[in-house]
Amino acid sequence: MTIFLEIWLFFSTLLIIATFFGAVAKFHWFFNLWTHFRVQYFLLSGVLIFSSTYLSKIPHEEIFGFLLLICFCWNGILILPYFKFKKIETKNLLSLQKFKNLKIFFSNFYKNNYHTSLLLKQIEKENPDFVGIVEFNEQQKLGFEPLNENYPYSADICRNDGFGLAFYSKFPFEKIYQSLFENQPFFILKILQPQKTFHVTIAHPPPPKAINEAKIFQEQLKELTEQIKGKDMIVIGDFNASPWCYHFQKFLKNTNLQNPRKIFGLKFSWMRLTPFFLPIDHILASTNFAFTNFQILKHVKSDHRPIIAEMKF
Repeated sequence: MTIFLEIWLFFSTLLIIATFFGAVAKFHWFFNLWTHFRVQYFLLSGVLIFSSTYLSKIPHEEIFGFLLLICFCWNGILILPYFKFKKIETKNLLSLQKFKNLKIFFSNFYKNNYHTSLLLKQIEKENPDFVGIVEFNEQQKLGFEPLNENYPYSADICRNDGFGLAFYSKFPFEKIYQSLFENQPFFILKILQPQKTFHVTIAHPPPPKAINEAKIFQEQLKELTEQIKGKDMIVIGDFNASPWCYHFQKFLKNTNLQNPRKIFGLKFSWMRLTPFFLPIDHILASTNFAFTNFQILKHVKSDHRPIIAEMKF
């Protein structure tokens, strides 16, 4: 058996197992870990199917070929909604002209990143109405003090463990709720905007990569769901969850939140230049908001890229 055939068999077996685990994600936290890499599975299955034509004497060739074809089709179907970009109809945009365009900026800045001037330049250029930052700590807070000039209203939780939060706003707000989880906090703010009062949530659930973190991740999404239901809501954060994560899909369904990636494409925000690129940073909104733009910006010394969204009531 040649080295190339051994490599082909290894990746084929791994891909088939990973796709199967992702299909049964609701039954165990470990299976859920395999839901995120649907784009990678799709691309890899295509490469493996194509390369099989150049290999001879593949053991159980028919079985492998059939299972790889299932993986290719299954993962393709799951990622297809995020590649069929929807056009925003002109008549819908005209009907929204009377409403103010809200602009939201979000960044996972990374807890050991202190190049605050780079992010400040991006924020100044984009001029958003709201700025959300996670992995926020006391030293970064000092670096971001210039934001207070244009964003006189702010709230933060400074932590050195990567679960600090900060929110800056051009409009006054009231903090109406803070998470029950002290180690992974989130808060809900009531924005007192002149045109319409609505709510904003900023959150950063832990990566569900072990049993304890997975439990907190699921419980926090459940708590978020209970607090969000029935509110005019914008939700921002690093959810450590791709659109194919079972619990994230359940969260979107139960809260009726819109994901702009279904309009503007996937736009990978984490580890973009590695094989593990994922769209895990999100700006979501309830159905009484209409997204008009969603973009990924240049990274600023973080493993995450900032994201920005625009929307109207």
